[in-house]
Amino acid sequence: MQKQEFNETKAKNESTELDEDNFWAEKSDYTPESRMETHRQKERLKEKQEEEKNSKKKFQIDDFKTKERKFFSEDGRPYSFNDPK
Repeated sequence: MQKQEFNETKAKNESTELDEDNFWAEKSDYTPESRMETHRQKERLKEKQEEEKNSKKKFQIDDFKTKERKFFSEDGRPYSFNDPK
């Protein structure tokens, strides 16, 4: 009985593509199927966060490439650099 009800709600939710907020606000029975669906939803959320994190890292790395330093000016004077250690 519960398994059939769960499958019906799952089919309805997949067809309407509920967002994460609605999924967590929705009440569900404590059945093995509902626990598995909750676990899948958590995995999807974690994957989405990882993708966002990786895209931000890639963006930051590309922006801060070091350019070639010149230690002397064209007229021969040395530049002084204060590098962090």
